[in-house]
Amino acid sequence: MPCTCYEDQHTEWCWEHPLKAKARQDARDAASVWLDNWRDNMMAACGEKAANTILVWQHYKAPEVFETWDLASQDDMDWIAAIPPGIDYVAWADYGGGFGCCDVEEVELPNGWRLRYGYHS
Repeated sequence: MPCTCYEDQHTEWCWEHPLKAKARQDARDAASVWLDNWRDNMMAACGEKAANTILVWQHYKAPEVFETWDLASQDDMDWIAAIPPGIDYVAWADYGGGFGCCDVEEVELPNGWRLRYGYHS
């Protein structure tokens, strides 16, 4: 959907504007690279089992590359999980549990990893 905002307002208010879309894609690409590097290093050290490792951080302790570049608010966020390709369902990271008792948002990365953000309100 093309942006219909005024030129001087679109970068602050319009999520569909190409400038914001480019920034979100750049952030997703950076997160993909970080996760691929992490997995390569862990597999070199620990073997194939590292390929299926799910990473979880309290939101304020997560690497900067996982900041919420297109989600609503960090104020109510509790957890961030990085789920590798090939793992289809993670029950404990669903809405309604301790991971995200009030909301869970997911961002799919270009390399197949998924980031899940759990909120308490």
